Amino acid sequence: MRKFGATLDIPTTVQEVVEDEDRFRVIFEDGREVTSDVVVLATGVRYRSLPAAGLDRFQTSNLFYAATAQEARMCVDTPVAVVGGGNSAGQAALFLARTSSRVHLVVRAAGLGAGMSRYLVDQIQHHPRINVLLSSEVVEAHGGNRLEAVTVRHGDVLEKLRVGHVFVFIGAAPATTGLKVDVARDPDGYILTGAEAELAGARTEGSPRFSLETTIPGVFAIGDVRHGSVKRMTSAVGEGVSVVRQIHEYLNEGRHSRVCAGAPTSRDT
Repeated sequence: MRKFGATLDIPTTVQEVVEDEDRFRVIFEDGREVTSDVVVLATGVRYRSLPAAGLDRFQTSNLFYAATAQEARMCVDTPVAVVGGGNSAGQAALFLARTSSRVHLVVRAAGLGAGMSRYLVDQIQHHPRINVLLSSEVVEAHGGNRLEAVTVRHGDVLEKLRVGHVFVFIGAAPATTGLKVDVARDPDGYILTGAEAELAGARTEGSPRFSLETTIPGVFAIGDVRHGSVKRMTSAVGEGVSVVRQIHEYLNEGRHSRVCAGAPTSRDT
């Protein structure tokens, strides 16, 4: 970062982004402010957690919100629980079943077909190491320094399952709660960019909107917080690289000249 003259401020929380003539004022929760020609929103998402008693104790050790090769290596010959009824949960269950001795797929719905693709349902139902628990939910976690078991409720029946790890796939929400910035969002709160942002709001006359630009010229969004993004780390990294190029083009074209009040207009540069 020293090579590029960047300043890192960690940890801190941005409270508001304000248009101020040709620039933006970024206001932190402690009252400090910085100004910039461009703002990039890369706040990601917050994964929904399970309200199971005792599970928070294993948040940094045995509780995961993704199932990659790294997590699979930690679960070799170990029984695990996968919670969720969507495609992500189904894909995770099949992937983990390659190395785990047993995968308990805990689904709140009465059937897998409600939120999962047919091809996944067929594979899961015929997999010898996947145990599907329908109309069920994890209500408690047990263990000392490490997770040892979870209690699952099926109606009025409680069942204790021996597991070493829990994988949660019950959805996520964009991490923009409390952040004040007047960009257009979809009904779920994800930030609109590119062509979708252009349809949602005014744009600088005579010049196309960049693919990662929001409804406010000069404010870009990348990664999981962006509507339509692929919720994967490699995709977010790629967008981070792409936005640098778009910012350079934006600044070189003089598009950061804006009129704060009313619709954006073009200016001579």
